[in-house]
Amino acid sequence: RRAGNWEAALSVFGRLRMLGYTSEPGAGAVVLALANATRWIEALQLFQAEFQQANAENPGIRSYEAALQACAQGNNWQIALSLLEEIECRQLPRDKRSFNTALSAYRRTMQKK
Repeated sequence: RRAGNWEAALSVFGRLRMLGYTSEPGAGAVVLALANATRWIEALQLFQAEFQQANAENPGIRSYEAALQACAQGNNWQIALSLLEEIECRQLPRDKRSFNTALSAYRRTMQKK
């Protein structure tokens, strides 16, 4: 059910971006929608485009957790670890969800080997 909303979320976000109306929570929600739809590459590309470019808005913890979810879906523990380091550097409040999602990325990678 949740995975089916990614197309609508991406469409609305794209329209809002064209009008100059974007927000950190909105971008994070689209990243999460993509991650939940196992479109992890697109999720990480959007996270990078929205938050890791010069003059970009700083992502909040929920946006980071959405990107971590994408890492878990894509079995990409290296990027997950890098995101955890960014969270630490930005002194964002971390919780079990952040660490568990990063661990899930690692576990999935090890299961594939």
